Amino acid sequence: MRRMLAYLHSKIGLTSVFALLATAACAPSSVVRWEPGEAADGEVRVAIAPMNLMVALAPDFERSTATVEQELIEYFQARKAHVAIVHRADAWALWRDVVATIQHSEGIELDFDTAARLFVSAVAEHGDFDLFVMPSLVFREARATGRYARWDGVRRAIHFYDRSAARGAELDDSEWKSRLSALSLHVLLYTPQGEELFQGWGGLDVVHDPVVGRGQVADRPTLRLRRELLENPEFVREGIALALNDYELEAPR
Repeated sequence: MRRMLAYLHSKIGLTSVFALLATAACAPSSVVRWEPGEAADGEVRVAIAPMNLMVALAPDFERSTATVEQELIEYFQARKAHVAIVHRADAWALWRDVVATIQHSEGIELDFDTAARLFVSAVAEHGDFDLFVMPSLVFREARATGRYARWDGVRRAIHFYDRSAARGAELDDSEWKSRLSALSLHVLLYTPQGEELFQGWGGLDVVHDPVVGRGQVADRPTLRLRRELLENPEFVREGIALALNDYELEAPR
């Protein structure tokens, strides 16, 4: 996937940005909801957007977002950050307002970069934070060789299943090569002014298991949605750590 952020400064000036925000920032004051307790002196305040606010995810995978969201919260809390959640309904309403405002503004092109910056800046009108996180689960292509698939910094085991076995007995073929769909976490980090600080990718889990005929692995096996998708917390934590790449939280000045 191409790098999603590129050229805001060449498209829109600060005067236009703040004019748009005056129209778009109309969500209720409860948009940013902090975890219990007050931020300590010098503690970084991290606000996290709902998963896949900008990138649509198939309904079959929506239940997986809660697992990743919770682990993402715990990742930042483990690094002594004070974490806030942007309420899902309010975030969607504010995102729609920002997109609609851009669409009705002459001379401003609707692209991800513009919308993301305006959205983050609009959220900042409703709560103070030092770092804004926009996470998404994204389909990626994994290169499979034998029993393992590799992509975005991780290696995951592949489970071959025999379609003729009553209970789906596992098969194995160390010579099998193919490409499989996989899920990765994509994160974007912003300042409260909507300026990009960092983006990263981390592999999470293989999406499908190959189902093959007894005794051999077909070149193009049937693919079955993995039943245990994202149920291994270690996979999720590894993917989050890779996506954030030990991004160093800086205390506010």
